[in-house]
Amino acid sequence: MAHEQEDIQPISNDSLKPEPKYKILVYSLSWFLLSALSFF
Repeated sequence: MAHEQEDIQPISNDSLKPEPKYKILVYSLSWFLLSALSFF
């Protein structure tokens, strides 16, 4: 249980800055689309 409580703290900190996560998703999606377009 102690490990789960420790994980809750960084999650709360990340919730204050959700931008980096969204940026990572955008970059991954954009790269996937570019690779798909180049493949076709």
